[in-house]
Amino acid sequence: MSSPSLLFEISSSEAYPNDSKFAPRVAKLLIRKVAIDTPGLLACTSRGVVPHLSRDNVIRTKGIRWIHVPFETFLEHKPPVPTLQPQHGQSPKINSFLRFPEDEYVLSMSLRDHADRREMPANTNVYVTANCIRGVKKVTPSDWRLYMISSNPDIIFSLSDIPFTTPPYSQKRLTKSIERSALWLAHMLHSEPDLISIPSNVFVQMVGGASAPARSTFAESLLEVLHGKEADAIQPRKCLDEGVAGYVFDMVPLRLAIEGVQGLSPNNSTIVSLIQASLLVLPPNKPRLVTSARGPHEMLLLIREVGIDLFDAYWAQRAANIGVALDFSFPAPIVTEKRDLGHNLYDTKYTRDFTSMMGNHDKDSPGICLCAACSPYSTPSPEII
Repeated sequence: MSSPSLLFEISSSEAYPNDSKFAPRVAKLLIRKVAIDTPGLLACTSRGVVPHLSRDNVIRTKGIRWIHVPFETFLEHKPPVPTLQPQHGQSPKINSFLRFPEDEYVLSMSLRDHADRREMPANTNVYVTANCIRGVKKVTPSDWRLYMISSNPDIIFSLSDIPFTTPPYSQKRLTKSIERSALWLAHMLHSEPDLISIPSNVFVQMVGGASAPARSTFAESLLEVLHGKEADAIQPRKCLDEGVAGYVFDMVPLRLAIEGVQGLSPNNSTIVSLIQASLLVLPPNKPRLVTSARGPHEMLLLIREVGIDLFDAYWAQRAANIGVALDFSFPAPIVTEKRDLGHNLYDTKYTRDFTSMMGNHDKDSPGICLCAACSPYSTPSPEII
């Protein structure tokens, strides 16, 4: 069973008249009845659980509509538990397993956790290394394709050969990364007449490390018209990009690669130029997703300079891990004094304080927080604190 088609509709905006391929844009991503406005956010999970939010609060807020699941967290068992779930009608298996209503949530899956920067054993031509609670596991392209067909998420991240060994990476290593990633994408898109299920809505993680020519080469390989057996394998598509629904940029390995080359923390201009190198030849009408952005300033920069559509909420979730609750908003309100971005929940003043983070405002005040924690009797709102 294939996933429902993904539609990505870019809206014209008078605020951004620039016709540049990298201009900021406003769009809407549609899967089934789920509509996600962009620029927007998706929530990362551990085994399908959003950290620091109970299931009832996840369901209550309207701010979470896209759930991302790193599949490596299920690899301690073989076959992985999500692949064993029975099919209930037309519902995606993974939605039923994780209890996210299919008409309210988009679920995506990647093999690795995009925020995990620990060093890993090298990938080979036949497998990618992944990390689970029982150590490192080897996942072949055939395994990954089978897992995704069995789980049937709305969006699948194709396997990419992104090195997590010590940088810098040689030209030979970058060439292997490009060739393997293209080959594994072709394997994911492989179609045969006797196959009932064909993966759809495939997002590709853009590779090439800190080399702009390597990133451009990989992008061009997606547009290259295939011939012979390679063309037969992905019919009726003529090139790999015709089977790609969106592009993903992982900031953690990109920063590691830049640091390995420059020996310094990457600056904004370097990151922007490398992402632009990947997108220059690709069609602009597909969603662009960035994982593990460092904060709202970097998000705004990538929206303005590259036209990124979606981000994961890694930065906000990381703040929650260390006890910081964020309550800032854009555009920033006019205030007479400097304010913190959030609240330190380890501060002793919160020991017995169960009032709203925004203070004891009237519910109609523009300063009141409408999240389920601060306003437990309010109607669901699009805000997440």
